[in-house]
Amino acid sequence: MAELYKELEEERSASAVAAYEAMAMINRLQEEKAGMQMEALHYRRMMEEQAEHDQEAIHELNNLLTDREKELIDLEAELESCRKRLGEETTEPEEKSSHETELKRMAEGFEEDKARILACLKNLQEKIDNGVCCGSLQDEVSKLKDRLHAHYAEKEILSRAVGALRHGADGVSLVEEMACQLRELRRIPVT
Repeated sequence: MAELYKELEEERSASAVAAYEAMAMINRLQEEKAGMQMEALHYRRMMEEQAEHDQEAIHELNNLLTDREKELIDLEAELESCRKRLGEETTEPEEKSSHETELKRMAEGFEEDKARILACLKNLQEKIDNGVCCGSLQDEVSKLKDRLHAHYAEKEILSRAVGALRHGADGVSLVEEMACQLRELRRIPVT
């Protein structure tokens, strides 16, 4: 009987140790699970914030692009007005048409860039809608912002060129010089 009690006690002791170890493992697994859930929640919040930031950037870029389109329309109207005024002045027909051609070429360049920027914005929107969230989106948005700022600078130059055309032959020569310098600048590779 004593041996049976001893054996029973050893069995109880072994099962108590096994139960304790099992509970410890369950607790450890629950802690790991809770930690993983917290980490997943943290990453989810970060992705949601990033997506929200990207959406805001796209909205801002769309607004900038809309403003730029309006300004381009205004510039085209002003350019047409200057063309009419130049037609009344005594400039050579060849000279006048070369200036008009240069300004048209610049305006066409704006339209091409606008189309590329719109395509990039559409691509970014699709990436955000598909849940792609990474640093490359921030890079793309940053590049688009830089390009838009460059276009605003070029628009300012065009605006001044159109204003210079109002001053007759002196204005025309100034516009020629500006166009030449712009061509040279566009030949410089962007790094």
